[in-house]
Amino acid sequence: MKALILFLVIISKIISSYSEDEDDVLELINSSGYIGEFHQIVTEDDYVVGVHRILARNQKIPKYPVLLMHGFLTTPMSFFITSKKNSLPFMLANSGYDVFMGSRRGTKFSSNHRNFSSESKEFWDFTWHTIGMYDLKSMIDFTLETTNKTKCFYVGYS
Repeated sequence: MKALILFLVIISKIISSYSEDEDDVLELINSSGYIGEFHQIVTEDDYVVGVHRILARNQKIPKYPVLLMHGFLTTPMSFFITSKKNSLPFMLANSGYDVFMGSRRGTKFSSNHRNFSSESKEFWDFTWHTIGMYDLKSMIDFTLETTNKTKCFYVGYS
């Protein structure tokens, strides 16, 4: 277990080797001509997780929001790697969807907790199950509350 915690801490530091203040996802969204936002949400178990949002470009036909979730060892930036102009988040925003991109605990945009430092072993004492139970639940609730909708689409990969 100690080896796993150490591994996760090292991987987290590599992934978040950018300045903690640098938000490459928000910078890309805004520099591409879209309106982007970054929000921090507190989960039921006190992790602070990040969610990026791209506001829909065409809101003539109300659509359900979309929550995109990145894969293991990545961030929402992974949705833009293959093609920035034709990326899924921008295609969805162009089609009238509010796009939310979550960041699971332990990643660059979700490396805080109300009581624990990300340097502590207590911070890293979570499982994939708790990510699903708390992170995703909080992100879905936030998406629905923010858009005043009762449903949302979910797209995830790993």
